[in-house]
Amino acid sequence: MRLFTLTALALAVSAYCATAQADTQSQAYVPFSLKAASEQDQAQGFAEGQSLSGSTRNWYARERATRAALWKYSKGDGSRHDTHSRDNWVQGTILNYSSGFTQGTVGFAVETAGYNAIALEQGRAAVAGPNNRTLTHSDGDPVGQWSKMGLANLKARVSNTTLTVGRQSVDTPMIAYIGNRALPSSFQGAFLHSAEFDNLSFDVGTFDRVSPRSEQSLSKFRSEYGATGVETDRASTAGVNYQPLKSLTTSLYASKVDDFWNQYYFGANHVLGDSAALSLTTGLNYYKTVDAGSQKMGKIDNDTYSLSLGLTHQAHTLTASWQQVNG
Repeated sequence: MRLFTLTALALAVSAYCATAQADTQSQAYVPFSLKAASEQDQAQGFAEGQSLSGSTRNWYARERATRAALWKYSKGDGSRHDTHSRDNWVQGTILNYSSGFTQGTVGFAVETAGYNAIALEQGRAAVAGPNNRTLTHSDGDPVGQWSKMGLANLKARVSNTTLTVGRQSVDTPMIAYIGNRALPSSFQGAFLHSAEFDNLSFDVGTFDRVSPRSEQSLSKFRSEYGATGVETDRASTAGVNYQPLKSLTTSLYASKVDDFWNQYYFGANHVLGDSAALSLTTGLNYYKTVDAGSQKMGKIDNDTYSLSLGLTHQAHTLTASWQQVNG
C-alpha cells in the first residue's frame, strides 16, 4: 500500500437555543469512587418504565463530478453507463419501543424499533445505484418502499452494568452506528457497558452481523475503503473511559475485525475556563490500524491524528480542527 500524508484544516461554528451557565471548570483530581446510586435500584418496572417514540427524516443528496464520470447507472437492457451526477432522496421513519427494567437484583428490559424508508427519487439514472444511499434491486432499479426491524434486543442489568444481546445501536470510538442517512445502521451481537465508578466505565462487545443504513437485511461486515466484495463474520471491541480530572476525559479502545485489521484508539478532551464567559476545549484523537489474520484487505499500516481547539461563549462555539493521515 502506497504511503501518503494528508493534512486538513476545518472551521466550524455552532449555536444552540439554550444559554449555557457554568462555573469555571475545575482542574481538581477526581479520585476513584463507587457510584452512590444504582440505576437498577431505581428501576420502575417493565410496564411502568416503558416508552414509545418516533422520528422521521427527509434526506436528500445531490452530487456532481466536473472532471470525470464517477458513477454508473443501468439501462433496461442491463448495460452500464457512465454518469457525472447522482441524486438520492429518501424519507426515513423510525418507531421505537423500550420497556422499563424489571425490579430486583437483576433487571430485564427489551427494545425494538421498526425502520421504514421511501425512495422519493426513483429514476435509475438519477440514483446511479447500487450505492449506500438508496436501496436498489440488482439491476439498479430503486426499491420504492421498504421496512425492516432496525432494533430487537434483550437487556439485563445489575447495579450500573448492562448487557445487551440482539440487534442494537452501539456508539464507541471503534464500532458505532452511522446516522448520516435517512436511517441509521445497527449491529447484531452482545455488548456490555459497566459504569460502577463515578469517573470510570468499561465497554466490551462482539458482533457477527450489521444492518447497514440503506439495506433491508443483515449482512456480514465489509469495508468501503477498498477490496470490494470482501466480507468477514466478526467485529469485536473493548475499551475504557476515564476522567482523571474534572476538566479532563480520556478514552482507550481496541477493536478486532477478523481477517481485516486490528485497530487501537486514544482520545482526550480538556476544558479550561468558564463557558458563561469564555472557555477553551482541546480535543485529541489518535487511531492506529494494522492488517490482521488472512489480510483480506491487504497490507495496512495506518496512523491518523486529529487535534481540535474550541472557544465557547455561552451558547456559541468556534472550533478549529486539524487532521493528518499517514498510510
